Amino acid sequence: MKHFKIAVIYLFALSLFVSVAEAKDYTVALISYLGHSPFIIADEKGFFAKENINLKAKYYHTVDEWFKAFIHDRVDISIFWNSSHIELLLSGKKSVSLGVISYEKQDHRLIAKREITPHDLKTQKIGYPRELFGYRWFLWNYLKPHNIKVSETHPITMSEEDLLKNFVVGRLKIVMLLGDYADSAVKEGNGVILTTSIPEATLNSVVMSEENYKATPKDDLKKMHRALIRATEWLSDPANKAEYFSIIKGKFVSNPNFSNVQDMESFVQKAMGRMSLIDKKDLYEYNSTFLKTSYDTMKNIGTEIAMPYHFAYSEIVDTSAMLEVLQEMGLGM
Repeated sequence: MKHFKIAVIYLFALSLFVSVAEAKDYTVALISYLGHSPFIIADEKGFFAKENINLKAKYYHTVDEWFKAFIHDRVDISIFWNSSHIELLLSGKKSVSLGVISYEKQDHRLIAKREITPHDLKTQKIGYPRELFGYRWFLWNYLKPHNIKVSETHPITMSEEDLLKNFVVGRLKIVMLLGDYADSAVKEGNGVILTTSIPEATLNSVVMSEENYKATPKDDLKKMHRALIRATEWLSDPANKAEYFSIIKGKFVSNPNFSNVQDMESFVQKAMGRMSLIDKKDLYEYNSTFLKTSYDTMKNIGTEIAMPYHFAYSEIVDTSAMLEVLQEMGLGM
């Protein structure tokens, strides 16, 4: 009997050792974008740790650095918004979207000189900011009623400051700008706003490369989703607003795009006004219905701009783990 007890204890200890040894560490790429807030909060508030999943955040200064980190497999996970999904597909990097966790209202504007007609968008250069991955999505929405394809346009990229300067002096006659830069283009450059939004609110969804997705146990995906849902609950509580602002400031202040703390605080305040968390009761519908609508739009855009491979929705989206978690939490259909 004594030997039996020792054997049981040994096997139990061995099972603990094996489970610890097999635990996988995951890295997530984040930038100064409020759509990444659920991951930031889940990390900072210990929601990942409470779910016993080893997930560490890596912060990048620019969209370009963040994007390259994902497509070159320097991280396991990130959150992509609608238009960056298009860039991901255009890169040829096969990936899988695992579920929507937030969305953001858009404030981008397509601005032109007063003499510009829709047909001129086929001949004139169209300036857009380096950080605006959404220009194809944005253009597609505006051009569609005019029977102009995105592939027929001539977009160029530069900083927002240079876009504004070139527009004011007339070297560029069509630009995409955001916020104060857009206001200045209208006032100082005598511009008119052609359109003020992209097709629908930007859906921010969790994404893994196809290879990482296939190698990740479903239990780990469910742990991650539970932590993210807890983070959205925390974010939705008005009592946490001051702490949230403090956390975000701490993460964004090192970004070289902000010359001082005041610029960063102004950015965060404005961005917080655009970002909306999906009510957890609506998460099921977003992940079972709205995400499909967004991907249908991406496919239409991809057809116009020669996407390197054709995809089926079932190949690049798997929200089953998210939907199971929502059902277990009593939030499903």
